[in-house]
Amino acid sequence: MGVQRVTNTLTFAGCPTIIGSNKKVLKRKQIRPLNRKRRNSFITESNCRTACLGWGGRTQFDFAHPKRGSEAINAMGILPEFKGVAVHDGWKPYNGYNCDHAFCNAHLQRELIGIEENYKQQWTKDMNELLSETKKYTDECKEQVKDLDFEQVKALEKRFNAVITKGIEENPPSLNPERQGKRGIHPKTKARNLLDRFIEHKEKILRFLTDLKVPFENNQAERDVRMMKLQQKISGTFRTTRGAEAFCRIRAYISTIRKNGLPVLEGILAALKGAPLNIP
Repeated sequence: MGVQRVTNTLTFAGCPTIIGSNKKVLKRKQIRPLNRKRRNSFITESNCRTACLGWGGRTQFDFAHPKRGSEAINAMGILPEFKGVAVHDGWKPYNGYNCDHAFCNAHLQRELIGIEENYKQQWTKDMNELLSETKKYTDECKEQVKDLDFEQVKALEKRFNAVITKGIEENPPSLNPERQGKRGIHPKTKARNLLDRFIEHKEKILRFLTDLKVPFENNQAERDVRMMKLQQKISGTFRTTRGAEAFCRIRAYISTIRKNGLPVLEGILAALKGAPLNIP
């Protein structure tokens, strides 16, 4: 969940990524500051939906809960007390937590490509290219261990604003479909909805440009929960919620061992003997 191997960074896949850390919370959970976080869900045999929230990086913490939104996140007990930057896909429950937020630009780029291919809008192509150029610039700064150039940052932000202006011109209110009935909000096209997100959340989208500790995307978090989805596809549901909880604990332990370069089999044997390996 966050920049790979950047300390004090947490990232959520399908959830927010977080940068900065609340040592008190992490100590209580017996995990270190992490890079990435991700949500996923699976169904138990009793038709109880179980949310799996993975906290990745060098440490992983998976959590099963009957709910999938804020109730599950609060029960996990990490994000509600976390202070830092959360990188996520814009899922609404995350925005209510008292921390800084950044959007996963990989998700946004996929949406830009979809709008470009289906609606032939030029602004989406320009924005996609701009995000790629911006990522290339920040990657160079990280590799060369140099500070951001203030003038370069302002130039990229100016280009961002120019693309937004072009998008507004391509999506006048007259293109929006008519509202059905007297109640409800005025509907908008998919292109206009995406454009409005770029307008409203510019700071969150470009946070990776102004803070090099913030990742461009949350792909690590996506990888952290891949085994959860794989288990669901192969084995189907869990018979009980307790079984889902046990799977989460075992999977998180093994993943954490592997990420820290420790021998997995030795770690499993140590856990069976009641003395699980300590993560350095």
